[in-house]
Amino acid sequence: MLKALRHWVLDDDDSGETPDPSVVPAERRDSEMLSPHDQRLSVRHDMCGHRGVIRSRRTMAFIHLKDLSCLGACGITDLPVAVGAMVFLTLQKGRWHAAEVRWVRNVMVGLRFYRPLDPDGVEKFHANHLSSKAAAALDHQWKLAGL
Repeated sequence: MLKALRHWVLDDDDSGETPDPSVVPAERRDSEMLSPHDQRLSVRHDMCGHRGVIRSRRTMAFIHLKDLSCLGACGITDLPVAVGAMVFLTLQKGRWHAAEVRWVRNVMVGLRFYRPLDPDGVEKFHANHLSSKAAAALDHQWKLAGL
C-alpha cells in the first residue's frame, strides 16, 4: 500500500509501458524523442481529493481520483478489479461512464473510457473541482481563525 501511495504522490511510473502505436497519432510516434509523460494522448487534470463511485458487476466502491483526462482516469479504490475488466465510473451524480481497467498497482487503478469525455466538459468539471477545493480551504482558514 505504501508503494502505491508513493507512486501516486510522486506520479512515478515504473512499468515502462508505452502507448499502443496503432492509437498514437503519426506526429507522436517517435517515442525515443519523448519521455513517458509526454507520450500522453490527452491532457491530464489534477483531481486530487475528488471522490467518485466505481462499479463492477454487482459491487460498488468509492474511487478517490488522482487525475482525469478525456480518455481516462486514475485513482485509488478498494474495489478488487482485474486488468481488462469493464467498470463503470460516475464523476457526477447520475452519469455513468464505461471504462476498461488498463493497469492495477495495489489499490491504484488506471481506467480508459470506452467513449472519450467531452474536452469542454472535463475542463468545466476540473474548474468546478478547483473552486470547491479553494472554497473548502478558505472555510477551513476561517474556522481556524475563529479559534
